[in-house]
Amino acid sequence: KGCRLETLEDENERFQETIDYLTHQIELFNRFSQQSSVDIRSLDDNNHGLISEFVS
Repeated sequence: KGCRLETLEDENERFQETIDYLTHQIELFNRFSQQSSVDIRSLDDNNHGLISEFVS
C-alpha cells in the first residue's frame, strides 16, 4: 500500500505539472490572440484608409 500511495503522489505531481504547463500555454495563447485581434483591426483600418485614398 505504501508503494501505491507514493506512486499516486508521483502521478498527481506529474498531472499538476502538466496542468500548470497547459494553463500557462492557454494564458499565452489568450494574450497572443487578444493582441493579434487588435493588430488585425488596426491593419483593417489602415487598409480602408489606403483604399479610400486610391478610390478618390
